[in-house]
Amino acid sequence: MPAAVAVAQQDEVAGPRILNLEPTIEIVNSTGSEVSISDFKLAVDSEKISGATYTIRNNSEKALIAFSTGLDFYWDISPDKPLHARSTEDGWFLNGLVLKPGEEEQAHFMSGLTPSKPMHLLRVVVSVDYAQFSDGSTVGRNATVVGAKFNESRRIKLDVQQHYASLLKSGAAVASIAEQIQSDLRSGRHSQGERTALIQMRVALDNLGAKGLAAKLLEEPAVKIQ
Repeated sequence: MPAAVAVAQQDEVAGPRILNLEPTIEIVNSTGSEVSISDFKLAVDSEKISGATYTIRNNSEKALIAFSTGLDFYWDISPDKPLHARSTEDGWFLNGLVLKPGEEEQAHFMSGLTPSKPMHLLRVVVSVDYAQFSDGSTVGRNATVVGAKFNESRRIKLDVQQHYASLLKSGAAVASIAEQIQSDLRSGRHSQGERTALIQMRVALDNLGAKGLAAKLLEEPAVKIQ
C-alpha cells in the first residue's frame, strides 16, 4: 500500500476542513476491461479522508499477479490539478499471485489525506493504473510508469531471494536457512525493500514450512523483471 499523503502541511484551523462529505465518485472501467473496479466507498469526515475500500475483479483468463489502483482527488482550490494517490498489491515475489481468473477481492486504500484549510472535495476518479498478468502482459492508464516502480522493488526482493538460494545451493541446511531468515528479520538492519522481502519469506515459511520455503527460494521468477 502507498505511504500516507497530505494535501498540504497541516496548520491549526478551527472548524471543518472538508466541506462536503459526498463528492462525486467516478470509476473508469473501459469496455471489456480485463480488470474492473466496483463498490468504491470513501471513508471521509469533516477533518480528513482516512481511506477507502473497493472491489477489484480479474475478468481475464490469466492469473493477476499485481495491480495498482489510481485515485485522483479533485479539490475546489485546483479543480484541474487533482491530487493523485495509489493503492497497490504485488503477488509476484516467490511466484505468488493476487487473483485467479474470475476471482475478486475487497481492496483497501490506507493513506490519510488532511487538507490544510477548509476545502470542497469535488470528485474522486478511480481507475486501474496498472495490472500485470501471469504471462507478463500489462494493462492500465499508467502501466509504463507504474510498472517501472514495481520492477524496482522486485529487483531488491530478487536479490534477497538469490542470497538465500545461494546458501542452499552451497549446502546449507533447510532448517538453518529458515532460522537465518527469521534472525535477519528481527535484526532490523535492512532497507525497507529488503525487509518487505523478509516478511514475505516469513509468511511463506508459516504457510509452507521450511522445505516448502526452500523450494520457493530455488525457483526462478515465472514472470521476468522487464
